[in-house]
Amino acid sequence: MSSPSPTTDKLPLTQAAKDALWDGPLMNVGVLRDGLVVLANRNLRAALRWTDDQQFATLRSAIAEDDIERVEAAIARRGTGVSRLAFRARRTDGTEFDAELDFVGAAPSSGASAIVFLLADEAERRRVETRLTTVAFTDPLTGLGNRAIFLDRLRDALGKARETKQSLAVMMVDLEGFNDLKRAMGDDAADTVLREVARRLRIVLRSQGTAGRIDEDKFAFVLPNIGTAEMSAVVAGRTIRRLGEPMLIDGKACSIASNIGVAIYPDHGADVDSLIAETEIALLRSKRGGKNRYTVTGASADIASLPDNVVEWEPGYEVGIRVMDEQHRMLAELINNLGEDLKEGRDREHLLEALGALVEHAELHFATEEELMDAHLLPNTRSHRREHGQLIDDVRSLSVSLNQDSMALTVRYLHDWLLHHIGTVDRGLAHALQQRGVE
Repeated sequence: MSSPSPTTDKLPLTQAAKDALWDGPLMNVGVLRDGLVVLANRNLRAALRWTDDQQFATLRSAIAEDDIERVEAAIARRGTGVSRLAFRARRTDGTEFDAELDFVGAAPSSGASAIVFLLADEAERRRVETRLTTVAFTDPLTGLGNRAIFLDRLRDALGKARETKQSLAVMMVDLEGFNDLKRAMGDDAADTVLREVARRLRIVLRSQGTAGRIDEDKFAFVLPNIGTAEMSAVVAGRTIRRLGEPMLIDGKACSIASNIGVAIYPDHGADVDSLIAETEIALLRSKRGGKNRYTVTGASADIASLPDNVVEWEPGYEVGIRVMDEQHRMLAELINNLGEDLKEGRDREHLLEALGALVEHAELHFATEEELMDAHLLPNTRSHRREHGQLIDDVRSLSVSLNQDSMALTVRYLHDWLLHHIGTVDRGLAHALQQRGVE
């Protein structure tokens, strides 16, 4: 059998390519001669809303009145290369849009000069660029950013943190047992789980950071303005709690375990590579400890540095309301007991019991304060009540990973919270109660 003739084999393809270029979706193209558009492809006619019988319209009819002289002058002084001009284009219905005109002179065989031009709708081009960027940098399954855009946003966040001299946390979340779940439930169910995980991560973030999917079952956060290990641990614990809540997939209940590693700029790294490396080391430590653990880089050193009395009670902490002061002193004592148990290396069950006693007394203290607020009709107590609920939620989040490292963070967090709570909202509450004769 003879081989195909180059002429007969390639000609149809060449003609198809020409047709696709001329009337395909890529360009709005036309040919201008003596001020008339003598050829206009389908896209150009659609962009300007020309009907088929408007083939020989003037170019100036497609230019906003204020730009006509400028565009015609630019065409008249065109050089031999491609020229580009931004202007306002006008459709036949009178509406206008921002456009760019690319044009180049041509010499047809007839000898009459002609100009080939491309007209680009700037708004449409931006929409196309946005769509392309979205496709390039978005994980199609979850809608979160992919690894490339996550690293890019981390670089941006680091640049801002350096300028403002603030801290930020990088958090890596690994789903434990995901491959087992995938084998047991199938690919479609596993995809549904990943989408639900992404939804829950957005809830945890509450627009306060950036989340990305950086591997099949691995996600990451950038958390600006998170400057302490204690606060990053709260977010980590909250994430583990949220992901561990049961989910219904194809009518079947399941839950997902996770492990988390955290590193903080500038304490644990000054650039993207070092922060990611420290975060991955912290994640590995969490995974070695089991499921539903978080590790903040460097947190283990906090145990040895805990003082004998975490809260050194001082007369200045008194607010002048007897029952509140008694409960504050008891909270300080319970925090000190927890710190002592931690330094002595007490087992997990004992730590859990000590933390439970502290939370129980905190809830009693909050109930006492709220009864006083209600009994004396104090106004504007909503933020005070909200802080009560936030503290309980934060402690539960911190204690989701109950080991020595996380408990050291919990003790420090409780120390800072108690002194802040006494010095701000409780001192204000005490002043309002004293004005009503309460002692």
